[in-house]
Amino acid sequence: MPAYKPLRYPSILKEIKDLQRAVELIRLGARLQMIEAIVDISHQRLLRLHHEVCDHGPSKGLLPFSSEWHILWRNRIHSSVWMSIYNKLTGDEDDIERMIRAHRMYEERCLCCGAPIVLSITRAWNMLSLFRSGTFDLKACAQCQGEFVVYRMDLNDGFVCGICNPPSRVGKTKLNTASRMNPNPDRR
Repeated sequence: MPAYKPLRYPSILKEIKDLQRAVELIRLGARLQMIEAIVDISHQRLLRLHHEVCDHGPSKGLLPFSSEWHILWRNRIHSSVWMSIYNKLTGDEDDIERMIRAHRMYEERCLCCGAPIVLSITRAWNMLSLFRSGTFDLKACAQCQGEFVVYRMDLNDGFVCGICNPPSRVGKTKLNTASRMNPNPDRR
């Protein structure tokens, strides 16, 4: 008689929940390494699932991990909007469901405003880990009182956000590109 092998999943319901969660994360563009950290599904099954959902393989390479990315002026605005949505969500759901809902709401907000979706779900997941580790905090802008992502250990007294005080270079790239494309707009 063969020896009894315990099942990988003690519960079929847990397996179904993990598969549903993986499909949602794949549709949101999550990297495979992130999904592997969240759900209890083998790498090979996730690869097959990714091919089924997207008709192509997953992105390759390292996960984006730079904390500096979230502090750049435009990225800080998007990270702060996402974090504000995440913090306002309440309910019986776990952190992953809350993260998925927050990201969907963030994408809807960007589409409504005509803004590009700058923050990927993988970067948002990374940002949450930076908040949990104590690297990041939210700080209110001294002018507009909106809460923005900042380094916890920085001196943030009198912090002014990038919306109230944008960097001087903002918009110059678009102006330079437009002027190079059409140097004499009045000439025909």
